[in-house]
Amino acid sequence: MMIQFCVFALLICVANAVNCTVDDTQKTDCGHVGTTQPTCEAAGCCWKPVDPNPNNVPWCFYGADHPQPPSPKPSNNGSFTPDEIATMKKYFFANINIQNSGGVVAAPDYNTKGGSYYFHWMRDSGITYNVVLNILDNPDDYLGKYIQWVQHAQSQADPNGIDARGEPKFMLPSGDIFTGGWCRPQNDGPGLRATALGNYATKLISEGRTDEVKNTIWGIMTKDCDYVSSVWQQTSQNCDLWEEVRGEFFFTLMAQRKGLLVCSRVAQALGLSSQSAQYKATATNVQATISNHWNGQYIFESTGRPKDSATILGILYGDDNDGFLSPTDPKVVSTVTVLNNAFYNQFSINAKDDAAGVPGILWGRYPGDSYAGGNPWILNTGGLADLYFRQAKAVRKAARQGTCLPVEHLKAFAPLVGDWLHSARSESATCEKLADNLASLGDGVLQRIRYHVEPLGFHLPEQVDKDTGAFANAHDLTWSYGSVLLALHTRDS
Repeated sequence: MMIQFCVFALLICVANAVNCTVDDTQKTDCGHVGTTQPTCEAAGCCWKPVDPNPNNVPWCFYGADHPQPPSPKPSNNGSFTPDEIATMKKYFFANINIQNSGGVVAAPDYNTKGGSYYFHWMRDSGITYNVVLNILDNPDDYLGKYIQWVQHAQSQADPNGIDARGEPKFMLPSGDIFTGGWCRPQNDGPGLRATALGNYATKLISEGRTDEVKNTIWGIMTKDCDYVSSVWQQTSQNCDLWEEVRGEFFFTLMAQRKGLLVCSRVAQALGLSSQSAQYKATATNVQATISNHWNGQYIFESTGRPKDSATILGILYGDDNDGFLSPTDPKVVSTVTVLNNAFYNQFSINAKDDAAGVPGILWGRYPGDSYAGGNPWILNTGGLADLYFRQAKAVRKAARQGTCLPVEHLKAFAPLVGDWLHSARSESATCEKLADNLASLGDGVLQRIRYHVEPLGFHLPEQVDKDTGAFANAHDLTWSYGSVLLALHTRDS
């Protein structure tokens, strides 16, 4: 009898054994900060310490046999109503041009889990004013004040011993440089700021207002693009957009390349051919470095933190419509699939929302994030919706031009939208169906955001709780509004 019991127990152990043969690049966090080997293995996960760990490989990870999370559920019902969109716009614009200064408050919240957010960040403001340019027919009043803000910011003697153009954070409403301890320099901001100013300059030139560009905007644009040209290779001290680590980052490089290309086009429009060529040549060099951020499975943000939604934000804010890492590029699509899997596993609220019939998925910053509890972020999730809509727009345009997409591009979408490749009778019909599916995925993501912010009266926070979906940190985050409103604008366009 004892022998029979031991054999039976052995069979159970073999049946329940976890296959822990997983390549480091494919490991998905099963734990959190503070997870120990006993708690990891009790959860049915694998434990393998890595020390030193320069690539931030998870110690506690899902086994090879762990079922992959489902693809985000699509929606056929749209997302926010016109009244709800108007409400979010009201809250968004309340955070812009603080006291007529041109400054943008990150959030009017003095008591977040990370301290006060009542400051102007160069990165956030560049992104914000690009949203303003997209959603307002006449942005002159806002952009005029922003130009004055930037002129003051650039002209200051830096109290922290660096170039003022690398400063991330400024006081409101004065515009003075923040002098407290912070991760600086942050070299994504100048590229994003140059992009916003350059897009506005392009608009003015198209309206016959070239003299305004020559007399005001061009001078401050070139200061930012000259700075980018001089520092883009100096990565050892550069801080990431989450202000936590230093190094070479995909997001920063994409922002820098975009800013340089915008400066190049404006210079060309002003008849400055030599300066235009210099900016374009530098952008080409930046692009070569960006191309090294593909590891064969996905685009990685940095060697120390490879899986990071910053890569998708970099695609959104750095896309120059020139074919380089376009939204439909298989590398971009594969990265979305990898991040979908990572964030679905990280946040229990995703499975709970699925069970409740709520479409979409919630994203965070990166697997293993612990800031303010390590929760889903609205701005990152809204960015995913925006990307789906951009993909849908590109695919539909290709279909209606009779070209569709290359086969390798089409196949990359299969994990996101299922087996649709052989269900249509023509290439054009295949792409039309893919476009519909991608738009539905975008709607689904926005619906999941809506589901969690409706109880907040459509005040968009920075984070929602990873287990309950309730408010988690920083009310009325400007970047959250900008991300969602830009996604809705892309959808409408």
